[in-house]
Amino acid sequence: VMTVTLSFSTDIPAGSLLTLEGLTGSVTAGATVAVRSDSGLFVTVGAWDSVNGKLVVTVTGDGLAAYDPHVLEFDLEHDTGVSAGKDVMVEVAVVDPVLGWLPIDPIAMGGDAIAILGHA
Repeated sequence: VMTVTLSFSTDIPAGSLLTLEGLTGSVTAGATVAVRSDSGLFVTVGAWDSVNGKLVVTVTGDGLAAYDPHVLEFDLEHDTGVSAGKDVMVEVAVVDPVLGWLPIDPIAMGGDAIAILGHA
C-alpha cells in the first residue's frame, strides 16, 4: 500500500487532474489502479501508466479546500529486487470554468510543506 498525504495552498476544483509521477519499478499490470481517500474527494479508480510510473486521479465532489490534508492510498506491486527510494513528482491540471485547463508545473514531493502556486 502506498500512502500519500497532499495539501495544496489553493483550492483545487472538482474535475482537476492530480498526477503522481516517478512511481517506477512496479510490476502492477493493467491501465487502472484502485484509489482510496480519507476525504472521498477523488475518483476510486486512477489511470495507471506502468511504463512511466504515472498515476492520474480526478478530483470530485466539492473539490479540495486549500491547506486541508488529503490522504490517498493505492496498491502497487513491486518487483522482487531491491529498489532504491523514488523521486516522486506531483502535478495538478486545474480546471477553471473561464480559463479552461491550467497546468501547474510538477514539483518534487518531500516531507516538508512545498510551495505550490506561490504559497506554502
